[in-house]
Order: sequence, then structure tokens, then C-alpha cells
Amino acid sequence: MRVTGDELLERARRCAVVVRSAVAGSVVMPAGLCTMLVFARRFAGRLEPISAPELVAVGLAITGAVIAIRALTLGHPASVPILRSAWAVGAALALAVSLPGSPALGLVLLWAIPIGAVAALAWESRRHRLDPTRGFSAEPVSEILVEPIREPITERRAESIGEPTGAKGRDADPMDESDESDGFCGGTSDERGIVQRIVRSMEDGWETFCGEFRCRFAERERTQVIHVAFCPPFAATPELHIEPIHGPTVEIQTTQLEPFGARLDLRTGSDTTRERDVAVRVIARAPVAAT
Repeated sequence: MRVTGDELLERARRCAVVVRSAVAGSVVMPAGLCTMLVFARRFAGRLEPISAPELVAVGLAITGAVIAIRALTLGHPASVPILRSAWAVGAALALAVSLPGSPALGLVLLWAIPIGAVAALAWESRRHRLDPTRGFSAEPVSEILVEPIREPITERRAESIGEPTGAKGRDADPMDESDESDGFCGGTSDERGIVQRIVRSMEDGWETFCGEFRCRFAERERTQVIHVAFCPPFAATPELHIEPIHGPTVEIQTTQLEPFGARLDLRTGSDTTRERDVAVRVIARAPVAAT
């Protein structure tokens, strides 16, 4: 039985979910048990106030552990409950060591460090949603055209197209509806298939993937998912640049980024009574593996 690239990507994603969730759980559960022991010692009157540097160390440890758990579970279905559990355990530990007679400066820093981290993460997440292409720069590279491949996908259909070739050349707009007999340049499509044409190149020790993806929002549908497969995989996790190029305004969030592929979540601001197509350009860039 032939296994398609999308199926391989989905299997790898599910395996990553299991592994990362297990690792995150192995951090949260022991931390929760340690917090319970600290509370038990406090209620028994066997816990003494600790110094300001030790309080700061506890705050840094809580913040570092939660950030690591967030990185492990980012984009996974179990990320929200695991992350909330981690913050709850951290807050409980901070409360347990906040004893009467503790240094005031140490207590302030104990709580300020995690709270500041929460605010910074929330700000970064909001900035990413508003401008997913921020901080990326890519140099022009030579082009290698990969022939179209046709593969079945799930009910939520996504079609990807590459740069046009021939008489119109590079300056042609791949989203120009006047050039498309079926709504897509240089390929065919149906209700259960995908036509993929990408540009992949290598220059100056860097490998670059460039493709344009179009997904269709059904009537009153506000969310859509695009899976991008890097086949063969990059040698390392690539830098990612995402640019909306056609259709209504959408928020784009990269919920998973690996050397073998990426998952993009698209959300529109409002639903409508008609179908809409949204197209985005994806550029991934990573250093070539040393030989």
C-alpha cells in the first residue's frame, strides 16, 4: 500500500504528540508531588523562611520549567491542560515558600519573575498572531521546479501551487484568476485531491523551500488547517516566513514546526454565506547538513 507524504506527516505528528506529552507529564507530576511535600512541611511547622537568593532561585526554576513545558506541548491538543497544570503547580510552590518573616525583596522577585514571564509569553503570542512574518528575511535563490504530485487528503482540502513558468515568467501573479481554468495555476484539482508544485533550492550552505498554498473556507466556516510537508526533511528546524497573498484577511498561527513539516492554523474574522479561498506563501529556510 502506497503511503503518501501527508500520511507520513500525520503519523510523525501523532508520534510527536505522544512523546512530548509524556515528557511534559514526567516534569509536571514529580513537581506536583514535591509541592505537596513542601506544603505538608509548612502545615506541620517544619518549614523555615528561606533567603532572598533562594526565593529568586525558586522563581527562576518555576519559570524555566513552565517555559520548557510550553515548548514541548506547543500546538498539541493537550497543551492547554498541561500548561495550566504546570502554572498551578508553580503558583502552589511559590505560595508554599512564601512564609512570614521571609525577605521582602525575595518575595517580590519570587512572584514577579513568573508573572513577568506570563505577560511576555502572552505579548509574544499576540504579536505572532498579528504579524506571523515578523523577523524573517530571505535572500533571493535560484529555482528548481518540482513536478506536480497528486495525493489524497482529508475533507478539509488544501491546494498548493508554485511559481508560474514559461512566457509569463517570474512577474506573473500566481493568483491571477484570468489565468486559471480551474482556480489553480499549473495543475488540476478535485474535491478530494491536492496538486502540489513547489520551489526548492540550495545556495551558499542554505536550503530553501518555497510554495503557495490555497485552502477553501466553506459557508460559515471560520477555521482551517494547512499541513506543509518538507520532503525530504530539512537537516534542522527551519526558519519560517508566511505571507497572505490572496483572499480575505485571516490570522495565521504556526502551531507546529519541525524539520519534516509545519502546521498552519488559519482563522477568519467573521463567517459568510459563501465559500472563500485563501492563499498563503510559505518560505522555509535551514542550513544544509554538514558532510
